Amino acid sequence: MNKSLRLTGIDLCRGFALYGVILLHSDEGLSETPTGWNDIIHVVEFAVPFFLATSFYLSVNKLWSGGSYKLSSRLNRLVIPYVAWTLIYVTYKFLKFIIDRDPNHIEEVLKDPTGTIFLGTAGFHLYFLPLVVVGSILIKLLDDRIKSHFFNLKKASFLFLISIALYQLTIASGNAYSLESQAAFQSLLNYQNFGILAQPIRVLFVFLFWSLRCLVYITIALVVSQLNPHLAPYFRNRENWWAIAFIGAFFILGLSGESVPESIREVFLGYSALGTGICLSPFLKDDRHILKHLGICSFGIYLIHLLILDVFQITIYRLPGLNLASLQQSIIYFLLLSLSVLLLGWAIADRLMQNRWVSKILFGTR
Repeated sequence: MNKSLRLTGIDLCRGFALYGVILLHSDEGLSETPTGWNDIIHVVEFAVPFFLATSFYLSVNKLWSGGSYKLSSRLNRLVIPYVAWTLIYVTYKFLKFIIDRDPNHIEEVLKDPTGTIFLGTAGFHLYFLPLVVVGSILIKLLDDRIKSHFFNLKKASFLFLISIALYQLTIASGNAYSLESQAAFQSLLNYQNFGILAQPIRVLFVFLFWSLRCLVYITIALVVSQLNPHLAPYFRNRENWWAIAFIGAFFILGLSGESVPESIREVFLGYSALGTGICLSPFLKDDRHILKHLGICSFGIYLIHLLILDVFQITIYRLPGLNLASLQQSIIYFLLLSLSVLLLGWAIADRLMQNRWVSKILFGTR
């Protein structure tokens, strides 16, 4: 997998991943969904794995090639937007309470301050930011050993196999992080037994699970980075065939459901999407391409999309004479709704990024 100045194919995959994230969230709160919807959801579940694979592979490959990894600047790009968007989503929930006079909204905001501060529960998609922070710190801890090539191919492969086995064991035993409860290792620990230490211990074990999850992506990135020189001759001038192979693997994994262990399906789904993006990049070389702009705005679209989606759904629910139950039985409705959110989020992110200070606070740009 050769690295070009800008991998525009990855920007394309970012666009599909963002669309997938919005689709995943578009059916929130519905008891019934259209026929065939679950197959779509299985495929678009690649979004977060793809974002993790891309983030950690590019960072690890840069270190392996002799580059530097500045944790402070990376944390600034994650922590500042995390704080800003946490405040935005908390404020939004307060406004919903004021408008609807619904005490459930205010209770939702105040019931879990620990989760709101540390785990991204102000908007359930915000958990991705502290997750990447944990992975970024992990990479920094391994910085010197990666640059010195301490982890040769055998060591990296061994670490990957151990980490993914532990990851799968954690998932299979019901100890994975749950977005519903915002906790991990719940089958092993009863947090209520820890009294006043319950919340710090809860956060600690969530971070422990996130560290394990990130380690899987980091170790496979180490393996792939070392295989790059050996694979390069086989990729050269054959990128189209490799792109087809990666796309095939992507859909096979996406539709495999429970027939493949969840850890393997997740990680290789993310990396097959990454491989597709890299192999498509030589065919999308134009630096002025609209995909480059989409890639630049992708972080902002991710952060703002849930707000736009909620406003869209509230507006649609209140339209007079609309048979909403019938509408929600159509896949086309969810596809068009998600596309509208994506395009509007793109336009808003682009507009906000034109102001230097707003862009720095909301999106972590320099």
